[in-house]
Amino acid sequence: MPLILSWMGLCALTVWHAFQTRDLQLNERKHELRDVVEASYSIIAGLNRRVQSGAMTEEAAKQQALARLGDLRTADNGYLTIISASSVMVMHPLSPKLNGTDQTGNKDAKGHQRKFQEFFQRSVSHDISRLTCKCSFQQHHARRPSS
Repeated sequence: MPLILSWMGLCALTVWHAFQTRDLQLNERKHELRDVVEASYSIIAGLNRRVQSGAMTEEAAKQQALARLGDLRTADNGYLTIISASSVMVMHPLSPKLNGTDQTGNKDAKGHQRKFQEFFQRSVSHDISRLTCKCSFQQHHARRPSS
């Protein structure tokens, strides 16, 4: 009987440890994504200051922002996409053919309807002059364009 209880205890500890490890990895991923988003906001804020000072036009700043944000990558070669509040793909660095397309009816890799409007409302402040980020995380499953 003590041997069975010991094995059950070890199994319970193994399962608990697996969940703890998963949570730790997920939190690390969230911090990495938050850092990339904050770097993006920093780039945009710098360009916005240049527009406000008259050093560049708004259109030039937008083009430069798209180019610079398109080059950002996460540690696992993840990337940013920019989708407008009306669910139109503004910038996809790996599939430029998607730029300008309506993403409303798209489904994720598991067949779930993507709700970009919901993502937008939960993720960003609508006050562009303040350039603040309400970082929240929305889970969806995406295929990389190469897969």
